Amino acid sequence: MPSPSDGSWVDISKRLESVGTIGIAAKRRSPDIEYFNIKKQEIVNSMKTQIETIERFNNEFGRAISARLTSNVRGINGILLLYAAIGLMPDKSLIERILLTGGDPRRQNKNNKHDSCCTPLELALSQYKRCQGKAKDLREKGRSPHIIQHIHAQDQRCAEAKSLLDMLKLAR
Repeated sequence: MPSPSDGSWVDISKRLESVGTIGIAAKRRSPDIEYFNIKKQEIVNSMKTQIETIERFNNEFGRAISARLTSNVRGINGILLLYAAIGLMPDKSLIERILLTGGDPRRQNKNNKHDSCCTPLELALSQYKRCQGKAKDLREKGRSPHIIQHIHAQDQRCAEAKSLLDMLKLAR
């Protein structure tokens, strides 16, 4: 049973045949944005390492053995590398490298149970539509200097999401 997000305490117990009942009290606190940014950067660095390995293999051995690795690999929970990169929205250059090493934006993300869309292209489209919705909501809030600043930032995110979507549509 997950702990509540309001910061209250919850008792969690689990019966184990070999030990008996184990109980803990847990308190959930709001996530720290710095923690998320650190974890996101760790994942992006891992993706870069995977792409570098694929590129290095293909440069060294691809012609000699008539075989090439592609970036259509699955990571944790069967999530495609390209799908994960789009979900994180890292710099476009990483996504371009994934595409150049054979990442397929139309490939099904079969084992992903958490998202409603199934391909990297569908994920990018979903993100773009969500960006547009947030921009529309901000425009309806008014025209104070604070809101206008948020509108400009959201418009920039929408432009980036649209650029990514266009890049994926043109791939392959």
